Amino acid sequence: MLSDLGLNGSHPVFRGACELILSSWREDGRFRLAPKGAIYPCHTATAARILCRAGYAKDWRLERTFEHLLGTTYKDGGWRCNSFKFGRRPETECSNPGPTLEALDAFRFTDYCNREKALDKAVDFLLDHWVIRKPLGPCHFG
Repeated sequence: MLSDLGLNGSHPVFRGACELILSSWREDGRFRLAPKGAIYPCHTATAARILCRAGYAKDWRLERTFEHLLGTTYKDGGWRCNSFKFGRRPETECSNPGPTLEALDAFRFTDYCNREKALDKAVDFLLDHWVIRKPLGPCHFG
C-alpha cells in the first residue's frame, strides 16, 4: 500500500504515475499502455481500475472510458479480447473473467454501480464462472 512506502495520494511520485497512465488514454476511451502495442480491453480495465482507486473516478476522460466499456461487453456480459493466443475452442467463446472483474472493480467507484443492467449481467457472468472454475475466454485467464 502507499502508506507502507510513506506515500499518500497527493505525493508527487504517485500523481506522476497517474498522469503517466492518463497520458496513454485515447479519445475513444481506451488506454494504449505500450507505445506500439495492441489495445486490449484488459489494458483499459486495468488502467481505469488503478485510476479510480487513485481518486480519478470523476475525471472526464474516465467517463468516456466507462461509456466505452459499457459499449463493448461481450454477449455473455463480461469483457474479452479478440486475441486467440491459444487457438479457438468452445471455452474461447466466453468473456475473460480477469478483465471482467477489473472492469467491475472500476465501475464500483461510479454512479453506474447498482444502476446499470449491463453491470448486473457482468456480475452474473462472474458468478457462473465461480461454478465452472475453468479457464475461459481467448486469453484463458480468470
